[in-house]
Amino acid sequence: MFRSARLLLTAAMCLAAQPMRQVEPTTLPLAERQQVLQLLLDLPQLQGFYHPELAARRPVKLQTDAFVTAELRLSKFKQPVLLLTERQLQQQGIRDYLQLGQLHRRQDTLIFRLYYRVEGVVAEGRLVRQGSGWRVARYFVAEQ
Repeated sequence: MFRSARLLLTAAMCLAAQPMRQVEPTTLPLAERQQVLQLLLDLPQLQGFYHPELAARRPVKLQTDAFVTAELRLSKFKQPVLLLTERQLQQQGIRDYLQLGQLHRRQDTLIFRLYYRVEGVVAEGRLVRQGSGWRVARYFVAEQ
């Protein structure tokens, strides 16, 4: 009896010590991924770093990965965002591109990090689900 109770207590403590299960952000439907990425591209504090007045900076470019996929339709400055693989970026010598770094999902929260290395900038923050969509809860932009 004592051994069974001890095993149950140990199991309960192990389960309690486990962090909340993280859900893979890549499991978000296409429409939600598109909304999330558009929110990130449109972060107000990032706008000055895009320099749309420079022809070479248009269209905005974003590196693809498991979350950023070719079928997404994003836009910036009334132009489609170019979605390019790491290899395409290297082959074409493109340096002015955004790269999604950290992206973790816990229940109805997405924690993100977005890099724009040509400007030495990183945006970090949190999105929260609101109804059937997402909204920016908080973020900051820092120059590295």
